[in-house]
Amino acid sequence: MLPDEKVQSLTPEQVFPYFILTRLPPGVAGLVIAGVLSAAMSSVDSTLNAISTVTIVDIVKPYLVKGRSDRLYLTLARGIAAVAALLMIGLAIVFSRIPTHTINELDWAIGSIFAGCIMGVFMLGFFTTRVDYAAALVGMTMAVLLNIYLVLGVVGWIPPSLATPVHKFWIGPLVNVVFMVVAYGAGCLRPRKLDQLAGLTIWTMENGNGDSPGP
Repeated sequence: MLPDEKVQSLTPEQVFPYFILTRLPPGVAGLVIAGVLSAAMSSVDSTLNAISTVTIVDIVKPYLVKGRSDRLYLTLARGIAAVAALLMIGLAIVFSRIPTHTINELDWAIGSIFAGCIMGVFMLGFFTTRVDYAAALVGMTMAVLLNIYLVLGVVGWIPPSLATPVHKFWIGPLVNVVFMVVAYGAGCLRPRKLDQLAGLTIWTMENGNGDSPGP
């Protein structure tokens, strides 16, 4: 059976909606669409709640607006969630216009700017005793700058002569490696601090006082 000729002209993101609208019977198509929308809404509302909560608890309440009523903080949280939702909609429109093979690939590349160092942080925190907050901050700064540079090259916003030919799938792993190398190197240049490491790394598991040398 030959594929539908119309599918050949569609982008990867358009294939599934086309299948729903043209191949599924009425009723079933509605259930599938409802399921897709509910899954998207459950992810978006969790993100909006997290953004508003973190902003209120970590920034607004302790620094900007101190000692006010919970009702005010709730109102501000709703406003922050509304602003964040508008920003998300605007960025989604911008991302949809960026030339790329699939939006999912672009999401992996851009998302790694904000979450690309998470694996490296856990790896260094568990397997080393040298990397402290300052060293991790140096490594993360370098990794984020590298990540932004690679993403700009992938989307074609910098001249090809200045871009590094790295596939989108490799941006996240590469950023993690750079982060771990730079953070560990910065940690080796700082005095070793082993306070409060008991039970936190593989080198201080058995030693109750956390004074194992370790790497």
